[in-house]
Amino acid sequence: MRRTADGSMHGDMFDGLGMVEAITRKAVGLTAKKVLLIGAGGAGSAIAHAVCEAGVAYLTIVDADNSRRDKLVHGLNILRTTLVLGGSVELGGLVSPTG
Repeated sequence: MRRTADGSMHGDMFDGLGMVEAITRKAVGLTAKKVLLIGAGGAGSAIAHAVCEAGVAYLTIVDADNSRRDKLVHGLNILRTTLVLGGSVELGGLVSPTG
């Protein structure tokens, strides 16, 4: 965050870029990978956008709030950078795509 010359505040969110950078520093490329993201809140949304831009094959998003998950899935699919699916946590911790 910083205050601009007119007195307003300006800030950026680096959660997504930071996650992608951390992954690539560990010599793990994201291009054509299948990614599971758990959480579709603020940081999760930023990470979802960043991994899509990094060229993943597809992204499955799981969140306790299906409405929030579905909103993020829909918004990312509009961008047409990668296939994004909603997932659900099944009994026993298994994850399955829901479409």
